[in-house]
Amino acid sequence: MKYIKTDRDYFLTPSRLEGFGMPSPVIPDRPKVGDYVIACSSAAKKELINFIANNIGRIVEFDKFDNCCVFIEYSNVPLELFSAFTNNIRRLPINQILHYSLNREDLEIILAVNKYNI
Repeated sequence: MKYIKTDRDYFLTPSRLEGFGMPSPVIPDRPKVGDYVIACSSAAKKELINFIANNIGRIVEFDKFDNCCVFIEYSNVPLELFSAFTNNIRRLPINQILHYSLNREDLEIILAVNKYNI
């Protein structure tokens, strides 16, 4: 696997950590437009939560008004969830991105590992 990144430590900014007497860490790169992602969702529908967690999306653009959100495009959206998407695109906060990579194959490995509990 090449360059699989998690975005968990993104909001631990150096100024926040220095206030607690901790050394400032190196902030990881943010996902970029075109990266493939695995995300989680806090939606009300259980089917929507499962779809987003078990499918790979691609970042289309960042929200121009809210810099903490991204637009993620999914393929093969089921008809019962189609109303939760706009042209197969869903807006999610950036802190709900679990993994991201330039290569789709890397994320497919993560999904397979999670599916079979390896």
